[in-house]
This record gives sequence, C-alpha cells and structure tokens, in this order.
Amino acid sequence: MNIDKSVLQQIEKLAKLNVDQPDQEITVKKIVGILDMLDKINAKDIAEVEPLYHPLEIQQAMRDDIADSHILRDYYQENAPKTENGLFIVPKVIE
Repeated sequence: MNIDKSVLQQIEKLAKLNVDQPDQEITVKKIVGILDMLDKINAKDIAEVEPLYHPLEIQQAMRDDIADSHILRDYYQENAPKTENGLFIVPKVIE
C-alpha cells in the first residue's frame, strides 16, 4: 500500500489525531514500516500453527494435591463469622 501525506491526512481525520508538519514524513515512514511488517507476516502460511497461550513455552511447577492433616482448622475458624461442620459459611453471591 502506498502511503503519502494525503493518506496520512485521512488517517489523522479518522483517528482524530494531529501530526505536526515536521513529523509527517517520519510518521509516514513508520506507517509504511508497520504495513511492510504485516505483509511479511501475512505472507507466511500459519494455518497449521497452534495458537500459544503464553509467548514462552513454560510449565507451572505442580505439587501433589494431598490433604494436609496438620492444618489447625479450629484455630483458623475462630474469627470466622459463621462456620458449620468445619466449613466457612459465606453469603450467596451468584444466583
């Protein structure tokens, strides 16, 4: 796509921006650079590429989910407003 100052003026109007006269040439070069980069990305066949959930392929360190018998339940529930059968009773927040 050919970007010139008239296209930049249209972009300014649509985006409600105001690029100063000295910065217009630099802005056009930046827009052209971005569009060139997007053209390079679009040129690659990515149909078979799986999407990433995170940019780094790392795994969370997990521990075994084992009930811990040394938890002092009664001690932790002493200040709770309401408990029943060893559980905290809380107000309903979802209908």
